[in-house]
Amino acid sequence: MPFIEIAYWFNARHVIYFDWKPLHRDATNTNITVPYEFTHPDPDIDETYSIQFGAEITTTFNVDIARLGYGYDFYKDDQWDLILTVGLHVMWIELGFEGEVGACLNEDCGVIDIEGDSSTTSIYYGFHGPVLTLSYEF
Repeated sequence: MPFIEIAYWFNARHVIYFDWKPLHRDATNTNITVPYEFTHPDPDIDETYSIQFGAEITTTFNVDIARLGYGYDFYKDDQWDLILTVGLHVMWIELGFEGEVGACLNEDCGVIDIEGDSSTTSIYYGFHGPVLTLSYEF
């Protein structure tokens, strides 16, 4: 997952940073059932029915996270860094779906469209921290 991270260490222990991480996902799922045949339960009606269902659904899940924060490196040696961070974050979230659902009874078929106008975008603000970051150099 590509991301952007900018950090400025203004001495050996203090850092300010900005990062942005996108997570964008789209998926399409198509499913068609095997035709199911059954005979009418009333013995006076001698009919056999064939039923089949199917659907194609496309979903969208997009999240972008931007963070701005401060970190203090309170323990550092040749292999370990322990950094306490605090800051703010903003998340942009988009969720949506569209597709078609269909059914056939014998040879008579019908399709229902699910329109893609159900996509929503929201912005969330929050506070992150304190967070302890542990890093180790090999």
